[in-house]
Amino acid sequence: MNDGVKRLLAYGAAVCLGTALLWGGFFYKADADAMTLVNGAEVRLRLANSMPRKDKQGNDVSARVGLVRQAREELDKAQTLCGDTTSIAELRAFALWVEGDCPAAASAYARVQAMHGCPPELRDGMIVNEARMWRAAGSPDRALSALDKQGSYCDEQRLPSEIERMHALADANQGDKAVVLAKRIALAERQEVGPRLEAGECLQRLRDLDAAERAFELVQKQDHEGTYALARLKLARGQVDNCLDLLTEFVRADGDKAKARIRSDLQTWQAVAADERFRSITGGAASTPVPGR
Repeated sequence: MNDGVKRLLAYGAAVCLGTALLWGGFFYKADADAMTLVNGAEVRLRLANSMPRKDKQGNDVSARVGLVRQAREELDKAQTLCGDTTSIAELRAFALWVEGDCPAAASAYARVQAMHGCPPELRDGMIVNEARMWRAAGSPDRALSALDKQGSYCDEQRLPSEIERMHALADANQGDKAVVLAKRIALAERQEVGPRLEAGECLQRLRDLDAAERAFELVQKQDHEGTYALARLKLARGQVDNCLDLLTEFVRADGDKAKARIRSDLQTWQAVAADERFRSITGGAASTPVPGR
């Protein structure tokens, strides 16, 4: 699974920054019924986002479509009660992303930024979301233009903006700039696991394998995901024995998690799927179909 997809899957869990920031004010300024409607719409959109977009026949999942439709109906009712707030506008943008219309979602996030009363912290988050949507739409140059709207970001959005810029630079064939930024993120002191791991994966994608290895070694000191990332990197470098040593370490540390990760990443492991040592380490995980895939 590539970094863009992973970030988009994670995005649903972080939706509604505006709701979190403005809820106190919203409670006093709007009817409680409107707040209930907005809450309901958010829950429906989160649930829809957790569901597959298509069924095995390639058709839209009707339950997912229904949840988005119901969420929009709730937002329409809330807007009638309290007007067009940034919280409602942000959820409308998220609904467009859930439907897969990334260009429209990007434009909707840009609209939130321009709304009266949008605080700086929320505006920064909406710029990052806009950039993420343009990148998901295959328009990294527009993502970079969005990020350039703001010279500096609030503390909460500084790192997310750097991560989005890193990916957009890589997608826009500005690999040298992406590598510089990825190294800064990956090697930063006291960096969290997620950003360090993501920067390392970007470095691996851009073929700076030594820097990627250093990043994964740092992640390994924080979390077993670093061990798995190192194993994948060693395989990519043709160092099969080192790769299998690391997989052994990962399986011993957390066997269930290790096998689940391997099953979710079958394409990576096909090159060694028939190897006796690999099969012994993983219990044949790479040859076992993944439910629902």
